[in-house]
Amino acid sequence: MQMGDDGFISVSFSRSNLAQYLVRTAIRDALLLAMPRFHGQLLDIGCGAMPYRTLLRETHRVLGPGGVFFFTVPFLWNPHDVPDDAYRYTPFSIEYLLGGSRFRNVEVFAMGGWRASMAQMFGLWTRRAPMGPFTRRVLSMLAKPVMASLIRRDRKTVVQFREGQMITGLYGWAEK
Repeated sequence: MQMGDDGFISVSFSRSNLAQYLVRTAIRDALLLAMPRFHGQLLDIGCGAMPYRTLLRETHRVLGPGGVFFFTVPFLWNPHDVPDDAYRYTPFSIEYLLGGSRFRNVEVFAMGGWRASMAQMFGLWTRRAPMGPFTRRVLSMLAKPVMASLIRRDRKTVVQFREGQMITGLYGWAEK
């Protein structure tokens, strides 16, 4: 798999994309960790506006024996694709749903913990909250170094799923 320079996968950390930077880089990093598990043909079942909704109960069926299902899900994110944004899955619900669909060796990981969650909120607030352009520019300039520090410190932390823990999103894999 080749990572392109389309601005989506290889997103730069700039004041104009503080809301997208963390989530996009977290998904990219999770995918890079999972890539050694992939073999054979790949099937991309995307969501967004859920055009593939009918295929989601079908994932287990179309995977070959030993096939790997890689997933990412948002957790700390504003409603999007309204009105179709209906769920925020927890690591426990993912394990339950995949186990009930006959997947095995389900592994779920957090994309970020407390510090990444705070960075994500700063990014969303500075880029999406209602405010004037001057205020947005100033707050984005102030938020960027704070976010960089939070992200750098969060990447050194292994997130344990326990009560009171914040997460930005989840990723993982399961085998057929």
